[in-house]
Amino acid sequence: GRGYWLPFLLFLPAFALVAQNSVLKKRHAQRGTGPEVNAIASQLKARMRPGECIFVFNGEPILYHLTKSCIPTAWSFTDHLSNKGDATGTGVDALAETRRIMAHNPRFVVTTAERLPKANPRTWPFMEAELRRHYRLIYRVRIGKCCTRVIYERRGGAGRLQGAASAH
Repeated sequence: GRGYWLPFLLFLPAFALVAQNSVLKKRHAQRGTGPEVNAIASQLKARMRPGECIFVFNGEPILYHLTKSCIPTAWSFTDHLSNKGDATGTGVDALAETRRIMAHNPRFVVTTAERLPKANPRTWPFMEAELRRHYRLIYRVRIGKCCTRVIYERRGGAGRLQGAASAH
């Protein structure tokens, strides 16, 4: 009985630790680490006025917290609006919600420089056109092997997206 279980019980935690470290290393290589995300937050905080809101179209939702921004939508996990796989799973029209947010002219938009393979074919072209027409690139940083995160600032300054009252 017990003699067979003891080696297994000793091996299991060691295996779990090795597996966890392997997954974390792979994730960091692909998606970057805290310093890269903190650099984005620092760039935003240095430019934001009190009460201003950002829109993270494609990026790390933690940026809302790190910048003390309001969240302009109930679908704050960026894949809900920017990923084709989540386009119908939320019960909301992703393009209509993206248009609604952008109609408030957020001063800052965080996204990815490259259109990723999982991109929502309706929201990405809309956002690319909006950014070209009304925004200027102010910052870029490589996030692991994944992509390049970028911050755009609205030409002419702040829009109407301010405070929690603007959130969906």
